[in-house]
Amino acid sequence: MKTETMFESELRKVRKLQSWRPMVALRAAVSPNEVDKLIEAKDPRVMNAVLSMTGRGGAIRAVDISSKKFIEKILRAAAWDKRMYALFGPTGVGKTFAINATIASIEETKMSYIRVNEYNKGNKLALLQQIYRGFGFNSIETLKGFRSMHGNPYFHKLRERFDNENAVIIVDEAQKLRDNSFEMLRDLYDETKVSLVIIGSTAFQDKLSAKKITDEVFGQMLRRFDDRYELPHATPADVKLFLSAYGIQVDAGEAKQIAKKIGSWGDIDTLAKAMRFIAGDISEGELTWTKVGAGNILDAVERVIMLMDINTDGNDGSSHQ
Repeated sequence: MKTETMFESELRKVRKLQSWRPMVALRAAVSPNEVDKLIEAKDPRVMNAVLSMTGRGGAIRAVDISSKKFIEKILRAAAWDKRMYALFGPTGVGKTFAINATIASIEETKMSYIRVNEYNKGNKLALLQQIYRGFGFNSIETLKGFRSMHGNPYFHKLRERFDNENAVIIVDEAQKLRDNSFEMLRDLYDETKVSLVIIGSTAFQDKLSAKKITDEVFGQMLRRFDDRYELPHATPADVKLFLSAYGIQVDAGEAKQIAKKIGSWGDIDTLAKAMRFIAGDISEGELTWTKVGAGNILDAVERVIMLMDINTDGNDGSSHQ
């Protein structure tokens, strides 16, 4: 069954209201008789109107281009001017791979990339210290003496350091963050000139969907997002990028075949498992990735999917996505 998007979920709620079309039309500044057509076309004016009626704020846009290309656009926009963006998609769609492939290409802007883990997910100080060090501050010794004069010493140093220089904080695996860490990120965004790009899985999307604009922490975060974007699947361009890292070149048609095959099974994550299958079939030292073709990859993907089906049918606790 197809997963309902955040916009579809909110639209379903709005449609329960009396005179919902005129209400949406008024907020979107369109004619009521155009509402249905504009919803079908995913017109951003109507999408924003629906989200604002349910207290969501910020546009949600589905992205159908390469994850790397899109994340690069987002990071460049955040580097140009202060922005807060949310980006979410299924586990394995290639978000982290795209980030790592993109950050080095963003010149003249300081980037602090933080991956949420078991250590920092509920520890806002640990998260803040990682952000601080990610910008090149190597010691907390530089903070001594600031607390009593300037409030939060980390905020002060970041505000001082980036008063006239662009900087972006990238928080990956945001679905693992607890509310107190989101609260810290909100305060950091408010008290500095640093942009914030928050990236997570569909569980992050679900968390945002469950929160209301009146929520003490998330309500204020929702108001600050300039836009929210959904990466629904890996594109052929993502496939080509991933395979090129192994020295494997496929043409546009082959990349499209592979992308279509992995699209319902975890995307890039499934492709990575298929590559491990291929490597496991060859004796150590004999594998030449440049000789691996699209046919070999598709065969390996089929094997991954078959094993996923077996595991699911066997009720061993695992399932495909």
